[in-house]
Amino acid sequence: MADRGIVYVATKFDRYLEEAFLSANSVKERFPTLSITLFTDLPRHPLCGLDRFDRVEPIIGVTGLASNWAEGQLNRLRCLPRTPYERTLHLDTDTRVLTEELPALFDLLDQVDLAMVETATDDSYSRKQFGRRMFNAGMQLYRRNDRVWAWLAEWIATSERNFALAGQTPLPAIPVLAHIAAEDVRRKLLFMDQISLVEILSPEVNRFGLAVEILDYSWNNRGSRQPANNRAPVRILHAPGLKGLTHADILDLGFRWKGNGRAAEAKRLYDYIYAKYPETRAVKDSVAQSPS
Repeated sequence: MADRGIVYVATKFDRYLEEAFLSANSVKERFPTLSITLFTDLPRHPLCGLDRFDRVEPIIGVTGLASNWAEGQLNRLRCLPRTPYERTLHLDTDTRVLTEELPALFDLLDQVDLAMVETATDDSYSRKQFGRRMFNAGMQLYRRNDRVWAWLAEWIATSERNFALAGQTPLPAIPVLAHIAAEDVRRKLLFMDQISLVEILSPEVNRFGLAVEILDYSWNNRGSRQPANNRAPVRILHAPGLKGLTHADILDLGFRWKGNGRAAEAKRLYDYIYAKYPETRAVKDSVAQSPS
C-alpha cells in the first residue's frame, strides 16, 4: 500500500472525467511521482488511458435516486474508504493544484486524522441557507484509521438517508432543517452531502472525536471575496468556472504536449476533443500545421 496519494471520483458524465483529468494534470506537472487514483464508472474513457492516473478503479455507479447530483455525491462518498493509500488527499474534479507545498500537507497527518477547509459565507449555498459553520467536502485530507472509517461510514449512511428523504413528496420533517421554512430549500439541501456532513462533523461538531485541522482557505479556494480568505496565494483552486472550460483546457494541454515532444499523446487528446466537441474542428487544421 502506498503511503500517500490523491483520489478522484468521476462518474456519470464525460465532463466530470475531463475535469478530473485536468486536475490530475495540475498535480503531475508539479509532482510526477505522486500517485493518483481515479474511481469511475467510465473506465474505458479515452482519458483514462493517459498517464495522468496511476490507477483507474472501475465502480458500479449509484442509480435510482431522484437526483443525478445526489447519485454522483454518493458515488464519491462510497469510494473514499476504498483509497489505496495510508494518507489520502481527495479532491473534487473541478480543482487545480497551484502550489509546490503539497508534500508538507500530507505531513500534517502525522498529528491529525483529517484536514478540511471551512466554507465561507459568500461561497456556499449550503452555508448561506443552513446558517451555520460547515466544511466544504471538495478537499479532504485523511489518514487510514478506525476513527476516520467510522466517520466515513456514518457520513455515507446519513447521506443515503437524506437523499432518499429528499425524493419524497411531501417532504418529511427533518430535525436538522427545522429552522428553514421553505420546502424547496430544504429539499435542495437534503440532496447535498454537506448537510449530511454537518450533522456529524463541522467546525462546531465532532461526533467521532477526530483530530481535525482546519486549513487556510487557500487550500480550497472557492472564490470568496472576504479579505480574511485572501491573505495567502491560492494553493488549490476549486472554482465553478472551471467546469465550462474543459474542452479548451484539454486542447491547450495538447498544444503544450505536442511542443514538448509528446505528439502521440497530444493526438489522443485532439482526437477525443474533436469527436466530443464538433465545434472545435475549426482549429484542427491549425493544430496539424503547427510545429511539433
